[in-house]
Amino acid sequence: MHDSMSAGYASTPPEIASKQPPCGFPSESAISPPRFDVLATSISIVNPALFCDTVDAFFAMKERQPGAYVVFRDVHGVVRAIDEPRLQEAHRKALIVAPDGLPLAWLGHIRGHRGIQRVCGPDTLPLMCAHGLTKGRRHVFVGGTPETLAALAKNLEARFPGLIIAALISPPFRALSEDETLDLVRRINDAKPDFIWVGLGSPKQDLWMLDHARQFPGALCMGVGAAFDMHAGHVKRCPDWLQSLGLEWSYRAAQEPGRLLKRYLSVVPRFLWLLTTESLRRRGATVEIGR
Repeated sequence: MHDSMSAGYASTPPEIASKQPPCGFPSESAISPPRFDVLATSISIVNPALFCDTVDAFFAMKERQPGAYVVFRDVHGVVRAIDEPRLQEAHRKALIVAPDGLPLAWLGHIRGHRGIQRVCGPDTLPLMCAHGLTKGRRHVFVGGTPETLAALAKNLEARFPGLIIAALISPPFRALSEDETLDLVRRINDAKPDFIWVGLGSPKQDLWMLDHARQFPGALCMGVGAAFDMHAGHVKRCPDWLQSLGLEWSYRAAQEPGRLLKRYLSVVPRFLWLLTTESLRRRGATVEIGR
């Protein structure tokens, strides 16, 4: 079952060792998985099982804290954050910054974090739908077109009988007034969500969650981007064998060359260069300390 509503959203104003993320609330810091640094971003050391455990821990204390959010981070987002302090802040304040891209999970393994695995948005959406069924979790979806949301809801309800979709919100791509933004927050809260799935694209969805997640007490926002189109059946998912090789980016670039090819051709070399120089700097610092 689900309710549909249409609303807009306000545009957002302009070391190798693991560590606990600097969350803004002590209760979140207690359950947030440790992280390791990749350039200007700290990536959570998680796998699907630990992700589920963290979500369960959050809901176990949900009455005692404001809403929180999860960022699913790929290499593009890591590189972009270097030049965007607000995106760095969004990463820093997230409950989890999951390794959405397989290269980030591989890097975690290289750094000695053997338990880390890829946890991406398109996989997490059905995982949480199934995981929350017996608990009666309520889901709200924000983003995408009305057609995409309708197809998404139909497919999820068919796959997970009894799934509670409390609201489908298709926002227009324009800035809202303060009153309109307050109305959007009210609409979401009126749906009494447990999960708020945000599909506005990155980094827009990450900054939206930074600005608004704490306005939804006890709810967990998840920025899953293209997962809406994939599970609506509008975009074909990359074959498993290509995913296992870390080449999903090439498949997506072939699907949307005009939007993604230039991005990947500029981001990947820069990421490798910055990662190499950072590693050399770390190695040099280690040698100096050892002298």
